[in-house]
Amino acid sequence: MGADGTDAKGIYVEKREIGVRFDVMLLRGSERHPVPTSYEFVSGDKMVFQFTVNRDAYVYVLTRTIPGDGVGVQRFAGSKGIEVLLVEDVKAERPTGEYRLLFPLKKTGLQNKLMADKVQTIPGNGARFTMEIDLRHRHP
Repeated sequence: MGADGTDAKGIYVEKREIGVRFDVMLLRGSERHPVPTSYEFVSGDKMVFQFTVNRDAYVYVLTRTIPGDGVGVQRFAGSKGIEVLLVEDVKAERPTGEYRLLFPLKKTGLQNKLMADKVQTIPGNGARFTMEIDLRHRHP
């Protein structure tokens, strides 16, 4: 059956844009709570990411190290620290740190398809991301 309820055959693309709700959940002992974008993590902090999407989608989690202090690198942080860049948006003054894939991987889970309208935690199966802060790049 087609997307409009008819017996038409073919490929259909939803007209609505994808919507994403994203939270970083800090895990300390038995505590589990969302943290704001301004939260200053310390080495050893454990976290998971919670996603809710308005239609089925695939998620990839990447990380990149940006040397500097929290104030200096704040200009690179978008909502929840996420910045979406198109190739034409990239500027020469942006840091050139390499991106590393955190998810999907064997140790963080391989199921990266998120189902619509369902809160899903990345990584799954009891795995956690751990913050590691390299003090060599911090400024007093």
